[in-house]
Amino acid sequence: MCATFEIKTTLDNIAKHFGNPLKTQDPLITPTLDLTVKGFMKTQQAPLIYLNNGEYQLVNMAFSLCPSWAKVYPFTASTYNARLERINQNGNHEYIYQVPTWKQAWKNATTCLVPMTGAIESCHYGKQKGHVVRFHQLDNEVFFVAGLYSNYTEANQTYATFTILTDTPYPYFHEQGHDRGIVVLKPSAYQDWLHNPHLTNEQRLAFVREARCDLPWNCEPIRSIKKIYPPRELELETMDVWGQKIK
Repeated sequence: MCATFEIKTTLDNIAKHFGNPLKTQDPLITPTLDLTVKGFMKTQQAPLIYLNNGEYQLVNMAFSLCPSWAKVYPFTASTYNARLERINQNGNHEYIYQVPTWKQAWKNATTCLVPMTGAIESCHYGKQKGHVVRFHQLDNEVFFVAGLYSNYTEANQTYATFTILTDTPYPYFHEQGHDRGIVVLKPSAYQDWLHNPHLTNEQRLAFVREARCDLPWNCEPIRSIKKIYPPRELELETMDVWGQKIK
């Protein structure tokens, strides 16, 4: 999972990845960004990009999605990450579009891109076992992670919220000791990810998996973990890594 991420860059640097200016009317988004965003806080704001009438818009939303049908804001469950595929509590296989929390946003194609310069993850095995680390590009350049957003209205107040997508770990993430990976998209897929209302649930899932890309990663330890929960040996032997099984 990715409960915490960093965005340390400038708006101009983000905009150059989209080939045209990014529009923003949010006074809280400054020309220089230096944020560490924590999903477990549920209401902390972070900038994301979505398409509005064919134009790229940069807006702040709360990092932890609150579905429109929720009874209270912030949503009580942990919703900062949305897994593309999982085994649920009943032992049944589920895709993201079958999970109630994500179903509406996925069907309505309220898709977004979340700029990051670092993903903060815990490592319970591998080279960085026992440490919280920061994964980043070798050149510390910004990258863009697929996400979903949702608006929740309560007492005439609307709260804009988002989640980021996760799936199998990149090989580098797995080597360091993390068993899941954020879904970074290749630049050629940005526009189609942000505007895909014509796709079925299954087609959207196939698209985002095809559009996912790996990066020249590096990592650095930030602090030690108080308690380690290593996966069982069988889990490591059969774990999917970037779409391929280890064994």
